[in-house]
Amino acid sequence: SRISYIDADDYRQAVTEARRLVAASDRVAQSTLPIVMDQAQASGIGARLLQDAWVQRETAQFALAPSWLALDPADEVELGAGGRTHRLRLNEIDDAGSRNIQAAATDPSIYEIFPGVTRVPVVAKTSAAGRALVAFLDLPLLSSDQKPWSPFAAAFADPWPCSVLILRSATDSNYQLDTSLTLAADIGVTTTDLFSGPVWRWDDVNSVGVKLYKGTLASLDDLSVLAGSNALAIENEDGAWEILQFANAALTAPDTWMLSRLLRGQAGTEGAMRDPVLAGARVVVLNGALQQLALTQDHYALAFNYLWGPKGKPISDPAYQGAQLQFEGIGMRPYAPCQLNAVYSTGGDLNLSWIRRDRSPASDGWDQTEIPMSETSEAYDVEILDAGGAMIRTFSSLTSASVTYAAANIAADFTSGLPSPFRFTVYQLSNVVGWGSGKTRSFTF
Repeated sequence: SRISYIDADDYRQAVTEARRLVAASDRVAQSTLPIVMDQAQASGIGARLLQDAWVQRETAQFALAPSWLALDPADEVELGAGGRTHRLRLNEIDDAGSRNIQAAATDPSIYEIFPGVTRVPVVAKTSAAGRALVAFLDLPLLSSDQKPWSPFAAAFADPWPCSVLILRSATDSNYQLDTSLTLAADIGVTTTDLFSGPVWRWDDVNSVGVKLYKGTLASLDDLSVLAGSNALAIENEDGAWEILQFANAALTAPDTWMLSRLLRGQAGTEGAMRDPVLAGARVVVLNGALQQLALTQDHYALAFNYLWGPKGKPISDPAYQGAQLQFEGIGMRPYAPCQLNAVYSTGGDLNLSWIRRDRSPASDGWDQTEIPMSETSEAYDVEILDAGGAMIRTFSSLTSASVTYAAANIAADFTSGLPSPFRFTVYQLSNVVGWGSGKTRSFTF
C-alpha cells in the first residue's frame, strides 16, 4: 500500500509505503491524500489500508428473507458457518424475492489509531528558525489600492518559517495579530556610499553597491524601469526611505551587485537623499513580499508596541523581538512643489510661483491637462529665508500656486537689500497631516 500526502515538516509532496512481509501477491494499491500530516500518520493509514485489504480477501454470498429489509449496504453482521463466527460487512444487496447478499470479512480492530514509523530527521531539518529580520517602511502612496496611512513590513529569516507574525498592542500585554508575512522579502544592505543625485531624469553619475541576504537583481531596459520595475527602498540615517530604480545591475561578488543608471527620489522621496547615505544602509526590494500593517486611519500616528516572530512559537520564545513604533502616514503627505520661480515686477515687487505635484499614482499620466487633487483643497505655506537660512516671513494658506512679495515687505525684511542668493521654501498643505514635503530654491539676481 502506497500513500501520497503533504508532509507537515516542509509542505512538500511525500510518499510512504506499507507491505506484508509474507504474501503471494505483488499488487500495489496507491492512494493520494490532499492532507497535511507527518510520516507516522501517513504510514499508519497505509498499514490500516493494507490490513483491511488482507482481511477482505475472505468473502461470502448468501440469501435472506424479505423480512430482513432493515439491512443496508455497509452494515456489519455476524455469520456463523463452518464452526466459527465471521464478522462481515455487506457490500451489495440484490432484492429479487429473497435478499441476495454479497459481503466481505472485516475486523474493527484494524481501524484503531496505529502509530506508524516516524522519519528520522536529517541534519538540515534540525535547524530551527531563528530571529527574523523585520523592516518597517513608512512609504508614499505606490499604488491606487494601497492604504495611504499604513506602513509596510518586510521580513527575512534563514531558514524561513512558514510565516512571520507581527503582533500589536497599545500596552505591554494583550497582543493581537496585526499582519502575517508569508513570503521572505529581499532585504540587504548597501556596500558603498550613495550621494544625492538628480530627480526626474536618469542619474548616470552615481552608482550604489547592494548585497542581498536573499534574492537576485537583474538589468532591464529603460522602458521596463520607467513602467515601475527594479524598484527598491534605501533607508537613510534619519529612518526615511528613498525609493530608487535602476536599469543596470552588475554582479560583483556572491549576492552583491553594483547598480547604475538610476532614477532617484521616486514617488516624492527626493527629500530622503543625503550626502551621503553611508554604506551599510538597509535596502528592501519593493515586491509582493511586503505587506501593509492593519492600522486604521485614526490610529496611524499613535505609538504602539509591536512583537514579531515565527509562527508556531509563543511570544515568550527568544525568537520573538519587539519595539515601540510610531509612524507618520507618509502616504498622506503632499509632495513638494516643483519649478519654483522668482521674478521682479514693476515697482520692485517679487512674484513667487511654483507648480503643484500630487501624491496620487494617477498623476503620472502624461495625457492630462490637470493632475488629480488628492487634498480636499489647494493650499500652500511659503517661508522667506534670510541669508543664514532662518525664516523671517511666512505667507500662510495660499489658495493658488503664486504669491507677491511686495517691495515694502522686502525693504522691511532686508534693510540692507535682498541677499544673494535669495531663498524661499514652499509647502503644500494637507488637512490631515499639515505640511507636506518642502521645496527650497535659491535665486541670484
